[in-house]
Amino acid sequence: ANPPVGGVQLDTDDDGKGDICEECPNDANPGDQGCPISVVTIKTDPAVTAEQRRVHVEDMVVTAVGSNGFWSQLDPATPGYTSVNDTCIFSFVGAAAKPAIGDKVDIDGTASLFFEQAQLGSLTFTVQASNVPVAPTVIEDANIVDAVADGARSPIEGCLIQLTNAEVINAAPDAGAGDSGNPRNEFE
Repeated sequence: ANPPVGGVQLDTDDDGKGDICEECPNDANPGDQGCPISVVTIKTDPAVTAEQRRVHVEDMVVTAVGSNGFWSQLDPATPGYTSVNDTCIFSFVGAAAKPAIGDKVDIDGTASLFFEQAQLGSLTFTVQASNVPVAPTVIEDANIVDAVADGARSPIEGCLIQLTNAEVINAAPDAGAGDSGNPRNEFE
């Protein structure tokens, strides 16, 4: 443990929280900011969403905005970026303000699952830059079958993708679990 030094608890990261009172004593997270974490860890470590951890994710580029939230993916220019897999996430904000497509944001939120989809909620975001381009990831026909079968657990779930030789077979499929209202802008 970290016993108090001279009657004062250690605060290694100088964020105003004592080391024994916080989850990330070596990473500053002042106020209610979450602990720094990669989006890949949120998407691949079930403990993060199961424990509904408060997290801080940086360098996310907004790729789509919906009525109740936005999708973002890790900026490919971020050091350590290796592939698009598991770098995309939905952020639920309800009726609150949303960033614009192309905004590069840092997000503080609570990681959770919604219909098996990892997402962030109870969040705030800070726009770091605007008009940041993200090229869609091209998905070949053979790989899309796997992505659809994996559903919310697909490593490209929530990512900006481009399909080659795609054919729409149903322009208005029945609503699924969690769907409401029309149009849903979904197709098969």
